[in-house]
Amino acid sequence: MDAEGAAAPVAPTCSHLDLIKLRHGWLLAPVALVALSIAVIQVRRDALRTILDRVEEGAVRPRLKLPIFSEAMVAAAFYLLRQFLPLDNHCLARSIAISRMLRRFGHQATLVIGVQLPIAAHCWVQCEDRLMADRVDRITAFEPILAR
Repeated sequence: MDAEGAAAPVAPTCSHLDLIKLRHGWLLAPVALVALSIAVIQVRRDALRTILDRVEEGAVRPRLKLPIFSEAMVAAAFYLLRQFLPLDNHCLARSIAISRMLRRFGHQATLVIGVQLPIAAHCWVQCEDRLMADRVDRITAFEPILAR
């Protein structure tokens, strides 16, 4: 259980990064760039509670009932952005943007924040047991403390 009383996320078993086809990402890359830019501004400006509440609101009312863009297409778009933009230190903003895009396209996305002792934190997005923008070996060292 996390601090909010929600069940812990399912342990990821695979990553879309292992299955990615870059040609699928070009269509959504501009949308991903806008979503990421908005998320970076919000992370710098707003409190984490406010940001997470907005992410939750997006989960309640997805824009599309049937997914027309797959999880893999969203993952590929953010992978392409990562090739051109230094996003390694922006896991929270990237995860917020990915989560919002997935939810708007009708997918069930979970934003997870994990910690590692002595002091490290990381944020990632998963749909059931599939990671969107991280590899399984990257997040296994982190203990999830919050899932939304």
